[in-house]
Amino acid sequence: MPRFLFASDSLKGTLSSAQTAELLAAAAGLPLVAPAERDVTIALGGSATNDGGMGCMRALGFRLLGAGREELAGRGGDLALVRAIDRSHADARLGRTSFTVMCDVDNPLLGPNGATRTFAPQKGEGRLDAQTAHGKVAAGIAAACARAGVPCVAVVGSVEPGAVPPAGVTAVFPTACGPMTLDFALAHATELYAQAAERLFSALAAGARLGASR
Repeated sequence: MPRFLFASDSLKGTLSSAQTAELLAAAAGLPLVAPAERDVTIALGGSATNDGGMGCMRALGFRLLGAGREELAGRGGDLALVRAIDRSHADARLGRTSFTVMCDVDNPLLGPNGATRTFAPQKGEGRLDAQTAHGKVAAGIAAACARAGVPCVAVVGSVEPGAVPPAGVTAVFPTACGPMTLDFALAHATELYAQAAERLFSALAAGARLGASR
């Protein structure tokens, strides 16, 4: 199984998705239940790496080559150096395997809304920010509620200044009810979410009473 990685700013260019290859190779090596291709579904995200899958591909036998035909290590810092890919030593089982990739965001790798710029500052995940509306799970739930005509309320860790809730979100209740450090918020997450839930249901009760009095 892959290890969980926690990346600091100084490590972003050195981490690799190589261990994802362990899961893919294990899945590709499973016996077939029927004489057909294997189908493997990969859920992207949460790996603390940002190498475009280079480390994973290298671990599966692909050689990533630089301008002088030297083999690159397959880390995020190598992305701009790739000039050719040698597939001659790739794991043969991959040719008999169909891959489906699931991703809950629509960001490209680079650019103003790219994964590099957007997600690196978010580790300590849980706040409503500019990225929330771009394919995050919360946005999908809000859209489903809007289609069904059901109010949607978001309970979040914090709200980024200027962030706009996804379409379909009726109200937002942050758990951070005053100035606090991230360490404090994480250590008291259960208590803070319980308090936010109390505020939420108090507001719902007040709304119900107002509606009944009309």
